[in-house]
Amino acid sequence: MKRIGLASLLALCGVSTIFAQTPRAEELLHKTESIINPSIYRSEMSIRTVKPGERESIMAMEVFYKEDAGSFIEMTEPPRSRGLRFLEKETNLYMYNPKSNSRRPLRLSPEQSFQGTIFSNNDISDPKYTDDYSAHFSDGETIEHPDFGDVTCLVIIAEAKSRKAPYGSIKIWINAENLRPLRFDYYAKSGLLFKSMILSDYKDLAGDLRPALMHMDSYEIEGAYSEVVIHSMEALSDIPDSRFSTAALVR
Repeated sequence: MKRIGLASLLALCGVSTIFAQTPRAEELLHKTESIINPSIYRSEMSIRTVKPGERESIMAMEVFYKEDAGSFIEMTEPPRSRGLRFLEKETNLYMYNPKSNSRRPLRLSPEQSFQGTIFSNNDISDPKYTDDYSAHFSDGETIEHPDFGDVTCLVIIAEAKSRKAPYGSIKIWINAENLRPLRFDYYAKSGLLFKSMILSDYKDLAGDLRPALMHMDSYEIEGAYSEVVIHSMEALSDIPDSRFSTAALVR
């Protein structure tokens, strides 16, 4: 990566065309959220995970999300996991298996792996960063992207507001030309970099250009990675709040 001082980056890109649109890092973090997902949507996605020495796994799910209400996820594949449900609501995360003999959902940790993938439970269930992180600008950088080649990027650092945040900080590279996020580096609270995500295959999803492929590499397990593929995404005018309840979870 080639580092670029913020002043030099502004000169290259033009202050009026870039920062007139994004005067603060906090607003750029919020814009990043809105590019990845609309505020209310239904989506169908799959996750493929590769770990050295293990059999490749593929799972599929249906996702409902409503900002400030929560996320509801139901597994559709593989057959052994079909019907497994997850609910994220008010920073709480639950899982319910209808094949179990219990009517009580299990409480999950946001930091734990989502069903053995490199993505965490929080990565899959909560696409909103501004609740848990405050942002500031770092020096810009030029990075190599699988779709766009060398890209000059704005860089923001999202710092955890409290110990409850899933990560200590997140470094985000954003295309300086169109403000689309391209890469996320995730740091533990200890400061250790332990995984990195590349966003690519931008296409028309839910009325806007959004990344349809999110590739997450692990730095804890050499050669391990997971890929989220968005097969469809529909922006909705509303979803009943009752969808995001424990009653709906254990129905």
